Amino acid sequence: MDDNSNQISSRWNDILQLWFGGYLNIVSEERRNQISPREHSKKAKLIITDFIGSFIRLFVTKKIPKNKIWFLSISPNNYNALKSIQENVEDSIFVSKYTIKEKPSYRTYYCNYRFRFIYLFFFPLNLMIYSSRNPVKAIRFYDLLFKVNGCYPESLRVLRKYCPKAIVFTNDHEIMPRALLLAAKKLNIPTYYVQHASVSKYFPPLSFDFALLEGEDSKKKYLKIQKTDTKIYLVGMPKFDQYVELANKENRLESIGIAYNAMDDIELLKKMICHLTKSFPDLKFIIRPHPSDQREVKGLKVNFSSSRKENSFEFLTRIDALIASDSSIHLEAVLLNIFSMSYSFSNNNFIDYYGFVQNGLIDHFDSIDDLSRQIISLKCEKPNVQKKAAYYNAAIGSDFYGTSAKKAANIIKETLSIE
Repeated sequence: MDDNSNQISSRWNDILQLWFGGYLNIVSEERRNQISPREHSKKAKLIITDFIGSFIRLFVTKKIPKNKIWFLSISPNNYNALKSIQENVEDSIFVSKYTIKEKPSYRTYYCNYRFRFIYLFFFPLNLMIYSSRNPVKAIRFYDLLFKVNGCYPESLRVLRKYCPKAIVFTNDHEIMPRALLLAAKKLNIPTYYVQHASVSKYFPPLSFDFALLEGEDSKKKYLKIQKTDTKIYLVGMPKFDQYVELANKENRLESIGIAYNAMDDIELLKKMICHLTKSFPDLKFIIRPHPSDQREVKGLKVNFSSSRKENSFEFLTRIDALIASDSSIHLEAVLLNIFSMSYSFSNNNFIDYYGFVQNGLIDHFDSIDDLSRQIISLKCEKPNVQKKAAYYNAAIGSDFYGTSAKKAANIIKETLSIE
């Protein structure tokens, strides 16, 4: 087995940095239950599900072409962040993790941790080794540690088998990408990081060879987390390129979008929507869940945006203003010159997860009455706000505005030719 007993603790802690860094203390209970529930019965259910899934994957064969540049995507948001870059990089392919529920895509190859099931039988021993140095984490997060068990050696096996020329990541905190990153570093495979959303202080430090960040905000946040040897480039937001001509030019308010995610309380969301639809019957309201949020909001006379049928920018082009809690969609809205408002759909204290309010990108509203007054003001005159996003997106006002994807692709190709 590749896992050396003396290295299990450091590897597992590295892979689980986000979950161990305070993130689980700020998410909603629903989101927490998806990651690592408090109740042991729910933890057991996640472990059993993972065990069965790993057994099934033992009999699944997935092949990936050898000696290609991998663009690693584990979600629709990841794919949208990388698509326009990958199209400009020759000899590259999309690779994703294989899950039982995954619908195969002809554009994507699937990485199957086929023999991870074998490693699961060594979990009790590995957990004992880990707990000798991390007793509290071992008791509190044994379900997460079960998910991590075997991922690193399987990442090594897959990379040795298919020999990618480089790997372009757009997620730096989930289990599979972090395991692959550790394995790629072990095998001296060049690694790149492209943002798929805004950065927070809870993210792991940069440990890639190259990071293609959107703007000064991301750069400062990562450098504040920890000093890094990663070579940093500011390229703007590649997925925004095709929408630069669709920036909102309306000076009056006619439609409002409401975005929510797994950290939000559905009942508080519905309460706010009911209030606003009654107060502003002349406005059109469109609500949209995060792609990872499977909850439905029923019983409301509003329009819906399916995050599986249209991406966030397509949704935003249909509205003049946006309401959301802590979400990176605020930045995407401002890039399209849409007035964006922060409002908490939670009983927890507002934390400004991405620092949007602190840095003046948007305003936060503590009450529905305050929110309503702002909407009344917007109905009279809606200001232009896109320039506020310059701190977050280096392409705003630059000579590569609208061509961030090509800039990112050129950096990848040029640095690989140097390697």
